[in-house]
Amino acid sequence: MKLYSFFRSSASFRVRIALALKGLDYEYASVHLVKEGGQQFAPGFKVMNPTALVPVLDDDGTILTQSLAIIEYLDETRHSRRCYPTMQPAGHECGRLRWPSPARSTRSTICACWAT
Repeated sequence: MKLYSFFRSSASFRVRIALALKGLDYEYASVHLVKEGGQQFAPGFKVMNPTALVPVLDDDGTILTQSLAIIEYLDETRHSRRCYPTMQPAGHECGRLRWPSPARSTRSTICACWAT
């Protein structure tokens, strides 16, 4: 597992916290957002993430972007300590909608709690 990240990115920090909470080993690949005009704009990086954003997680060829989608993926595939709760509070109904994003292997979620 390889995490493409920038040390000052709050979204990347969120994923690093999740990886630490789950006790998962990973390789850290620094993507400096300022040096060389922004390493995230390099052609090799944009192949993984056309939006040129960090973090990006490469899990044996499965490329994921967006920190919350990465954390949800880790919860679903690594059955150690969970980052998201598995049960809803009593009397609280929340619908989740997941759909594929135009960016490769990105998943997004919507919580409809605000509608109730």
